[in-house]
Amino acid sequence: MPKALSFSTEIAKEVESRLMDLQMGIMVNILSHLPIKSIFRCKIVCKLWFHLLTSDPLFGKMYYKRSSYFPSIFLSINDSAIMLSPRFHLPSPTLYKQNLRLISSCNGFICLFNGWRNTVEHSVYISNPLLGEYFEVKLPEWEKRVQHVDYAFCFSETSGQYKVLRSVVIKFEGRPHVSELEVYTLGVDEKWRNVGEIPEPLCRSFCKANVNGVVHWMNSEKNDSIYSFNSEEVKSLLAPRDLETSSSCFTLVELGNCLC
Repeated sequence: MPKALSFSTEIAKEVESRLMDLQMGIMVNILSHLPIKSIFRCKIVCKLWFHLLTSDPLFGKMYYKRSSYFPSIFLSINDSAIMLSPRFHLPSPTLYKQNLRLISSCNGFICLFNGWRNTVEHSVYISNPLLGEYFEVKLPEWEKRVQHVDYAFCFSETSGQYKVLRSVVIKFEGRPHVSELEVYTLGVDEKWRNVGEIPEPLCRSFCKANVNGVVHWMNSEKNDSIYSFNSEEVKSLLAPRDLETSSSCFTLVELGNCLC
C-alpha cells in the first residue's frame, strides 16, 4: 500500500474514533445541522447513528427547530376530480386509504389511524415522512365491552418522550358508559398504562390540539369545559365564556404555542 494512502486511512480512522468518543448530546447537536440528504447517508454509517437519526427524540426535536424549511401541511382530498402531486407518500400501500386519517403530528413525526374506531379492525402507525419510515404501534387486546376508541399523539417537553393516548369508552348494562384513558410511551416498552377514568373521551369529531406537549380536547356535548393531559394527569379548564353555539361547531387548534 502506498504511504500516502496508508497515511490518509489512518487519519480517517482517527477522526472517526474521536467523533465516536463525543458525548451523545454533542453528537446529536452536530448531526442535527446536516441537510436531509446527508442524514440519509449517515444512517448507514453505524448502528449508533442509525438509532440517533431514526429513534432519538432529542435529534428529532433539534432538527425540527433548526430546519429553515419544514413542510407542515397535510391534505386529505376525497374528491377524485382533484389531483395533487404528493410531497410525501403514505407509509404502506396496503392501508385502507378511505379509512386512513391523521391523528396528530409532533416534531416532524405523524401519527396515523387506519380502520374503524368501534371494532378491533384498526391500526395505529407512527411515521417519519421525511425519512420514509414508519412502524405500527402494538395495541392492547380488544375487549367485548369496548364501545369505541380514539387516539391522540403528543411529545412531552418535560420527559422528552413521545406518547400515544387512547381513550376507551366501555359500556355496561344498567348504568352509564365509562371513559378511560390509556397511555403508550414510544421507545420505553410495549405496555399501555391505564391512568384511570376521564370525564370526556377523545372524540374524532372534535379536533385535539397539542400545545407545548399538552393535549387538549373539548366536551362533545357542552361548550363549558376543555380537558388537558400532561404528566399522566387529566385536568379540566374553563372554556371562554359567552360561547353561544355547541362545542360541535368549534375546533381546537394550536397557533404560536397558544391554544385557540
